[in-house]
Amino acid sequence: MPETLVQIAVGSSDSVWGLNSEGAAYHFNSQTRTWQYEAGVSLKEISVGYDGAVWGVTASGQIFVFNTATGTWAQTQGSLDQVVVGADGAVWGLKGASALYYR
Repeated sequence: MPETLVQIAVGSSDSVWGLNSEGAAYHFNSQTRTWQYEAGVSLKEISVGYDGAVWGVTASGQIFVFNTATGTWAQTQGSLDQVVVGADGAVWGLKGASALYYR
């Protein structure tokens, strides 16, 4: 592993992601058994769905989705404090103490 991870998220055995203390995202390549750095954004939180969908939130609340086809992060509208991807691909988010979002 390249660095110490402070958060890990698992969607399936082929979709394992982690964040280091600076918010850098890493994806575990199960074929090479190595961690790959996925540049482009600094995240405070990451979540992975069973279908491989990867969502993240920055310290300022910006929401990003990882495009596995292009290997890039794309910002999506809105602002959240927390994001979670369910097994069915549904995305849930929290903003503040009582605002719950579903997509």
